[in-house]
Amino acid sequence: MPLPILSVLIAGIACVVASAVCLALIGHDRGIRWSDLPFLFFLALALVYLEISPSLALVGKSLPLIEQRASHYIRLQIALFIAFVLPLVGGYGWRRPRAPADEWPRETTRLTSMVWDVLLVMVALVRLAIAWRYDFWRLRVGDAVVEKTGAAPFVIYSLFRLVVEAQLPLVTVAALRIGRMRTFIARAAFGFFLLVQLGFALLNSRFSILYLFIAAVFGLAIARRPAIRIDRRVRRIAILSLISVYGLGLAVLQLRASTADRSVAIGSVSLNVLADQQGVNRFNCVDLLAQIAPFQGNGVAGPGIWEGQLWNFKRFVDPAGFAAFRESLVTSGKSHLILKYLGQRQSDYYSCMLTDGFGALGLWGAVGLGLVCGLLLRTARALTESSGLAWMFAGVWLAWQVLVFEQEAGSLLFSWPLRVPILIGLLITAHHMTVRAASSTRRARSRDLHRSAPGIGQPS
Repeated sequence: MPLPILSVLIAGIACVVASAVCLALIGHDRGIRWSDLPFLFFLALALVYLEISPSLALVGKSLPLIEQRASHYIRLQIALFIAFVLPLVGGYGWRRPRAPADEWPRETTRLTSMVWDVLLVMVALVRLAIAWRYDFWRLRVGDAVVEKTGAAPFVIYSLFRLVVEAQLPLVTVAALRIGRMRTFIARAAFGFFLLVQLGFALLNSRFSILYLFIAAVFGLAIARRPAIRIDRRVRRIAILSLISVYGLGLAVLQLRASTADRSVAIGSVSLNVLADQQGVNRFNCVDLLAQIAPFQGNGVAGPGIWEGQLWNFKRFVDPAGFAAFRESLVTSGKSHLILKYLGQRQSDYYSCMLTDGFGALGLWGAVGLGLVCGLLLRTARALTESSGLAWMFAGVWLAWQVLVFEQEAGSLLFSWPLRVPILIGLLITAHHMTVRAASSTRRARSRDLHRSAPGIGQPS
C-alpha cells in the first residue's frame, strides 16, 4: 500500500477510535454536556495537528522532500496517537463524571457590577494605544518583530503581551456575563472589546478568529448550561458560524496579500481560506519531528531546550540580556531542536506543543503531556460546573492555559506564572460581582418583606 494512502487510513482510524473512547469515557445519559466543550475542541485540534493535516500534506506533497520522510510520518502518527491522544482522553475522563446541574447558581444570578464593563473597555484601549504608538498592529514571528518589540520600553512590551494573552479568557467571561445580563452597557462593552480583538486577528492570524469564536461560545455555554442536542436551531447556528469564520479567514488572506505576504496576488479573490504558502501545513505538527527523527538515534534532546523559559523571569532583572536573547532567534524549544539537529538558525516552523514535548523527552514526554492536559481540562470542567462565580472564572482561566494547541509545551509548563495577574484580576472582579449580586438580592427580599408586612391598625 502506498505510504500516503496508509497515512490517510491511520488518520481515519485514529479519529474513529478517539471519538469512540471519548464517548465511552465522558458520555452522559443525556449526551455530551456543555462543560465538555473545551476538551472536545482541544481533542479536535490534536487530531488535526497530529493526524489529519500530516496525511493531507503527505498526499498533496505540499512540502519539499516530504516523500523521503513518509515512513517517519507513519511511525509518528501511530506513536503520537498512542502516547498523547489516548492518555489525553484517559486523563480527562478516567472516571465517568456526574452530569452538572442545568440551573444557574442562585447567588450569582444578577451580575450587576459595571467594573467588568470598564475593565473590558480599558484593556481594549490599552492594546489600541500601544499598537498605535509602537506599530504593534502586525506582530508575526521574524526579524521585524524583534526590531519592533525591541524599540518599545520593556514595561510597555510586557504590558502588551499580558493584554494579548488575556484576550481569550476575557472574551469567555464577557460572553458569560452577556448570557446572564443583557443590558445595553454590557453589550456595548463586549461588542467594542470583541471588535478590537477581531481587528487584530484580521491583521495577524486567521486561526485567532476561530479561537475568539470558541471563547465566546464557551462563555455562552457556561451562562446557559444547555444540554447539547443537534436540533435544527443548532445546525443553523453552526452553519452561520462556520460561514462567518470562513469569510473572516478570507479577509485575513486578502489583507496579507496587500502587505508583506506576496504568496497571493494583490487584488485577487481566492475562495480557498488556506491559499497561501502555509496552506494545510499550518496545522502540520509532524513534519519537523519527521525531519529530526533520523538524527535522534543517540537519544532525545532533553529538557535543556527549555532554558529559554528562564528568561520569562530573568528579563525583569536583566532587560539588556533579554534583548540579546530575543535577537538570537533561538528563543524557543523548537528553535533549539532545529539548531541542534538540522544546523539551522530558524525562529519559526510549523509546530504544536508536541514538537518540543516529544523532541525533548520522547514518548514519555508525549505521555506525560497528554495526561497533564487531560487532568488540567478535567479540573477546569469541575471549576466551571461549580456554584461560585470565582471558581467559574478560575476554570475559564485554567482552560485557556491548555486550549491553545500550537503553543509550546515549555510555555504550558513554565510560563503560566506570567499569566497569574490575569487570574487575580478575574477573581477580584468575580468577588465584586458576587457581593453586588448578593446585596441586590437581600435588598429585593427586604422590599418584598416590607411590602407584605401588615400596616398600622391592620390585623397581623
